[in-house]
Amino acid sequence: MSEMKLKRGLLVVVLCGLFLVCFSLLDDQYDPFARYKSYFTKENEAIIRETITDTNDIDYIVQQKIKPEQYMEFIQIPGFTVKNILCYEAAMREQPSDPTSIVNFVNTYRKDYSVAEFERLVTNYKYASLASYFDNGYLYFKDSNLLLDPAEPLLLLKDKNIVIDYAPKNLVGVDFSIIGSASIVPGEEQVHVREEVIEPLTTMMQEFTKVEPNNVGKLLLTSGYISYTNQIEFWKNAQIQHGTVDFKRYNDYPGQSENQLGFSITLKIVGKDKVEDIEASEEYKWLKENAYKYGFTFRYPLDKEQVTGKSYQPLTLRYVGKSNATELYNSKKVLEEIKPKEID
Repeated sequence: MSEMKLKRGLLVVVLCGLFLVCFSLLDDQYDPFARYKSYFTKENEAIIRETITDTNDIDYIVQQKIKPEQYMEFIQIPGFTVKNILCYEAAMREQPSDPTSIVNFVNTYRKDYSVAEFERLVTNYKYASLASYFDNGYLYFKDSNLLLDPAEPLLLLKDKNIVIDYAPKNLVGVDFSIIGSASIVPGEEQVHVREEVIEPLTTMMQEFTKVEPNNVGKLLLTSGYISYTNQIEFWKNAQIQHGTVDFKRYNDYPGQSENQLGFSITLKIVGKDKVEDIEASEEYKWLKENAYKYGFTFRYPLDKEQVTGKSYQPLTLRYVGKSNATELYNSKKVLEEIKPKEID
């Protein structure tokens, strides 16, 4: 009899265990957060369950493996949208601000941008600049194309492409020990370029010093990076000097100048202002034959005005890396005519 009772007892225990397992499976089956429970804490579970109720939204955070810490600071803000979580996170990471402002900004201006595209926008442009652009358009012409990644080293600002008031994050002042400065930007004694331009520029000038020791002080740097704000004055002056149409051969609209990208430099040879004097100088001859070895190309050659759209500028160079510069030098082409390689 006791053995029978023991068997019955074991059977009851087994049945209860099976019931609990089945109940748990059924519970998981009907709980849309079943695959998300490992992320729950006592502090966040109720808020998450209360706020994220749409099954598509739940599937999204599960499939994207989005953790609560990525959105908890935004979740209780009016307008919080699950599909914008990764954009909220990117905006906060790139330009920290109060969460409410970020939610409102992303909800208003993300539009049809993918997460990756929107992240590039907030990486390269300030919130206020983007808001102004999206609300009011570009000030200088219609149907502009705001480039997502103005940090691209071989970018061409042609046609409708613009970068509004983008400023490279790694600008470095060119030390006077490398090359003398005669900046054309009012109030700026030191010329700035992107950090990756400093080493090849330094190496080039060191070699120039060895070969042309008597001409070292005659070669000056007049421009590198020029900000959007400073371009406005240059644009106004160019229009006055060359007219509202022809000015494009000599200058650019603000936000459409390669100087703003930080890879271009313009040089000056002391005492040589006329083109024929520049071309006859030892400094120019050396640069013409050697600049490509250090990754620089002459950006606006005499015989390429129809291709570049710019008048001849004998001392404007752009850093494009040694491989591209060598190809351009050997082929006698400009950037518009080749498929650039990555900068080496």
